[in-house]
Formats: sequence, structure tokens, C-alpha cells
Amino acid sequence: MRGDEGVAKGLWDKFLVVLAAPQRYVDVLLPEERNFLDGYLSYEWIVAWLARHDEMRHAFKIHVLREAIADVRAGYSKKRDTRMTAFHQSVYEIASAEFPELRMAWIEKAGHDDSIIHLPYALPGLGDKLLFKARMGTVEMRIETRDSIGMERALHTLIVRDWRTTRAKGYAGVE
Repeated sequence: MRGDEGVAKGLWDKFLVVLAAPQRYVDVLLPEERNFLDGYLSYEWIVAWLARHDEMRHAFKIHVLREAIADVRAGYSKKRDTRMTAFHQSVYEIASAEFPELRMAWIEKAGHDDSIIHLPYALPGLGDKLLFKARMGTVEMRIETRDSIGMERALHTLIVRDWRTTRAKGYAGVE
């Protein structure tokens, strides 16, 4: 979206979307995620390139990249939070029964801070993304959008009087 915005504003004529990540991360990208990329550079390739072009001068960069590669290989192990897992699975059961078109993803194991429910298929054709963020007794429905002012105005016309809208650069929401 940033690339298209830059072209529209005349900041550049064209752009590429290139991912820099450990190879192991790239290997598990879903096809729909790969479709957004024009290419990628693995950290392993970057390390090899830096090593061939003055390893001493690039020693710190090489070290940082190797640490990132090692972190991915070790893997992140999420600690299961039974209450948050039950919350996500309950929301999934309601969403799949009442609103199957949302195609909400099943979460097998949620951590204590997994308070965001993503519904990427809720607004087809609009290019906007819907999510719910539950925190400390409140729930905020957010729509990630490029036109947060227009979206906030639209939401304001639809909500109950006691509710309030929120807005930031990349989203509008209802709390």
C-alpha cells in the first residue's frame, strides 16, 4: 500500500516489495503471502554476500543476522494460556456457526497476550482488514484502512449513542 501511495504522490515511479528474512521463515510463507512479494533475500544469502565483501568490516551485521537465523531455528514456543485459548475457541465456535463467511481461523493454543482476533475475510473487496482487540473489560473493533477519517465517519453513523469511535493513522474503530 505504501508503494502504491508513493507512486500516486509522485514520490517514485515504481517499486518492489522484497522480504529480508531467515530462509526458514521464507520456506513456510503461504502462497497468498508470497503473492505480495516481488522477491526475497534470505539472511543466509546476505551473510554470505557480506562475508565475501570484507567480512571484518561487516562483522557486526553478520553477527546480528546469524543470531536472527539461530532464533528462527530454535523456534518460538508459545506458552498456552487456558483462559485465552478457551476465549478464542469460543469466539471461533460462534463465528463459524453464525457467520461462516468470516472464515475465522481456529487457534489451537493461545498465549496470555493473544487478545486480538483477526478476521481478514470479513470485508471482501474493500481492501480493509477487520480485527477485534479485547483488553481489560473492553473490546475495540478496528478496521485497518487507508481512509481512517472516512471510515470513522461511516462507523459513527452506525453505532449506539453510548459507544465511541477511535481513529489513528492506519485504522478506525469502535470501542
